[in-house]
Order: sequence, then structure tokens, then C-alpha cells
Amino acid sequence: MNFSQDLQELLNYPALQKMDATTGKPENEELYDVVSQSVLVIFLSGLYKATRTKVNAEEIQKEQNVKDLLNKIFDDKAAVLTAVAEFTKRDEKFINTQLEGVANGYLKMINQSDYATELKKENSFEELLSSERIKILPCLPPGLQTGKLFNDETMDDNTNKMEGPISSLMNKIEGVFSKGD
Repeated sequence: MNFSQDLQELLNYPALQKMDATTGKPENEELYDVVSQSVLVIFLSGLYKATRTKVNAEEIQKEQNVKDLLNKIFDDKAAVLTAVAEFTKRDEKFINTQLEGVANGYLKMINQSDYATELKKENSFEELLSSERIKILPCLPPGLQTGKLFNDETMDDNTNKMEGPISSLMNKIEGVFSKGD
């Protein structure tokens, strides 16, 4: 299962583009859509951060209302909307609508697909999101300052965007330590 890719495809969004660790720009600018990439990675990052404890993960997994889901995922939804709106140069109302669309797609996906069966297993939701972290972090645009938004500077660390044996090893070690409670 590739949760982030499956959600991106369900939403008819272009594929997430990795960000170059040196320039901070997308590796393939022709395929990069700033709005869809920003709202999708901010949603997935927020979902990941919000599910680091078993209690929060269970609460979020049970949530079926889009607005309530977003409020549970984002401690400060207004700050998230402002950051994404400033980064994408769109207004907050538009970004909120886009985020609600992503949340709606997420709810559809976890309730009506193979994920519905898979997520009934104990700890599978937290494990799924932990495994997605390594796929999401290289796609975070540095201008979003996701680490600041979620109070986790490791999200903005450029080693997440680098590829190679040392970076991959560091990302795996970090992934082990970032698992939930």
C-alpha cells in the first residue's frame, strides 16, 4: 500500500514532486502544482504528527466529519491555512476548501477500500502513517516551514530531501525514533 500516492490519485492530483535539497525547488518543475502539493503534504504531515500517540490515532481514525477531522489534525488550523495561503499566493478560504477536499478524499479512501480492512488491525493506522513519513518529507516545500507549523524541526531538515546510502540510513534511523507511543 502506498497511502500518499493512493490519496493523490483518488484526488486526481499530479504526482508529488520531491524537492531538491540544495535549491529547495521541485525536481521536476513541469509536473509541480504548488497548491495541490502544498495542501496534500500539509494534510499528510499533520495527520502523521497528530497520530503519534495511540489515543490520538484511534480518535482520528474514528472521525468521520471533515471539519472535525481537520481540527483534530491541526492544533492551530488558522496558522496552517495562513502559511499555505501565503506560500501558494492563494486566499485562505480557497486553501480551506482544498484542505477539506483532501480530508474528504482521505475519509472516502479509509472507509471504502482495502484500507478499511487493513486499518482494523491493531496499530496498523500508526504504522501506516509512520511508513509514509519517509515518502512525504522529501516532498515538503521548504517555503511552507512545516517544521515550525508542527513544532518539529526534523520535518524541515534537508537530510529528508537527500538521497544516497548515508541519507537513507539516517532517515531509517530517524523513522524508528519517530514512531508513536
